[in-house]
Amino acid sequence: MGPALKYLTELPKGKTVGWFQASDIFKVKEVVGDTLCIMGGMKDSLLQSGTTDEVRAYTRKVCEVVGKGGGFIMSTGVGEMEGSELELVRAWVNATREFGTYH
Repeated sequence: MGPALKYLTELPKGKTVGWFQASDIFKVKEVVGDTLCIMGGMKDSLLQSGTTDEVRAYTRKVCEVVGKGGGFIMSTGVGEMEGSELELVRAWVNATREFGTYH
């Protein structure tokens, strides 16, 4: 999304959800995290060819950084999971349950 990301801060706070596919999800949190609910985070490529440990570590990082303070929905970037390895999807789901709760 690049330079256009800053324009999303003009949306009414707390009224919209942005589904981010190719954007750096950590930069998205930094720029619009106080304005809208962020959806995305999991790289499809990681669910296709990563390791269980890589999936768990990345999920934890996304939950801790992007999920901090709420306003985050964990999902894949493109919405489909064609070609994903079942073992890696299972690891992602379990890690999201473990690290993706608000206290």
